Amino acid sequence: MSDTRTSQPQDLRSARNYLDEAKAGPEGIWDSITIKILTARAASFADAREIGPSLKIIEMARDGARNHSFPDLEFASRLAAAQLEFKSGNASAARREITELEHDASARGFFLFARRAKEAGRMHDRR
Repeated sequence: MSDTRTSQPQDLRSARNYLDEAKAGPEGIWDSITIKILTARAASFADAREIGPSLKIIEMARDGARNHSFPDLEFASRLAAAQLEFKSGNASAARREITELEHDASARGFFLFARRAKEAGRMHDRR
């Protein structure tokens, strides 16, 4: 069976579709990591009490992405972690992660993640 889910969803509707497709179970490690990131983000945005547990799940997803050489998922998990740190009020940790993510993503040619990190920092600065 070929994997038609080749990229991480970028908005809530596509995330829901992605999760609906995955209901039968993840097709592999990449899917498992993606689902961890999406469900942790969704849980934390639905309930602020879930930020701590969600950060732990996202950290595990980040480690899994690193271990399996999935830089796109590593950067996605790092961005999600920074956004949750901002939400929790830990702006210094979030800002540090955003700065490191911008640098690391740019250095490896993942300019979309570098731009998203920069935008996340700017969004927080506007508040």
